[in-house]
Amino acid sequence: VTVLQCSASQSGGGVYAYGGVLQAVNLVVEQCTAANGAGVDAIDAVLGIDIGSLRDNIASDEGGGLRVVDGSALLEHIVLQRNEAVYGGGALLDWCDAVTLLDVACSDNNAVLRGGALYATGTSDTYVSGCSVSANTAGLGVDGMVFASSNAGLVSDTSFCGQTVHIGGTWSDLGGN
Repeated sequence: VTVLQCSASQSGGGVYAYGGVLQAVNLVVEQCTAANGAGVDAIDAVLGIDIGSLRDNIASDEGGGLRVVDGSALLEHIVLQRNEAVYGGGALLDWCDAVTLLDVACSDNNAVLRGGALYATGTSDTYVSGCSVSANTAGLGVDGMVFASSNAGLVSDTSFCGQTVHIGGTWSDLGGN
């Protein structure tokens, strides 16, 4: 599925899911705009994306490429690139039950304030593995990944190339980082 140059005044410029389950394979969302979740916005939903790219999406508030609120997400083999937002240029994860990021590449995303690549707050059971984080920017200095008030996190085999990472909560480094 390819979604190009879409716009929404509030949520989900490219794809919007409220409740239920959204599973996508080979999802491409590019050049979309919205206040929140310019590429993909999932609220109170279970989101699964296997193989895809979210590029050049712009949110005027949260989650340039992707925003997940009060749900869960499994993202595998995804590229988050050149997305912009105030918080979470690449992605924003807010109060999620479980988040798994496998082989996700976050590069060249920009956050006006924090979380150039990713901003997660209040999220539990987070697992990050085989990911790469590079060349992201943020106005208040946390250009890589921000995990604020997030608990039970595991990180393994993930490269943070010249990027800052802020971790608040209980986390384990499984090595290879």
